[in-house]
Amino acid sequence: RFQQQVTERMVKDKSTAPVSGLRSLLSGGFGGICAVLVGHPLDLIKVRMQTGVSSGKSVFGMMQKIVVNEGVFGLYRGISAPLVAMAPMYAVSFWGYDMGKRLICWWEVNIRKGAPIQEYSIGQICVAGGLSSLPTTILMA
Repeated sequence: RFQQQVTERMVKDKSTAPVSGLRSLLSGGFGGICAVLVGHPLDLIKVRMQTGVSSGKSVFGMMQKIVVNEGVFGLYRGISAPLVAMAPMYAVSFWGYDMGKRLICWWEVNIRKGAPIQEYSIGQICVAGGLSSLPTTILMA
């Protein structure tokens, strides 16, 4: 109910309505997938270098060896576990940040009787970020 009140007041004041919770959840999930796709090849190289599979090789030398011996998709060997773990974590983190911003906006409008927030202050952004850690921690625990 408070979301509807905040949205109506924000539209009345010609400011932007808050992003939907589903949109922030999907955005976070997509961001998590992108992070894994970019970072996994380097993580794979790091792990292979740490286990001594190819001693004396540089990062680029190891990358070249993997591509030559296993193909480009060899850089993504074992990616399923990080995808399954990271995508939901990023999704919940983005959703929690969005909910934190909504809570701050609700607080400003209903408790402090102020106008809807046009631009969040650094302190408000920090609080929203801190609030985003609550659902993320619950998911990780």
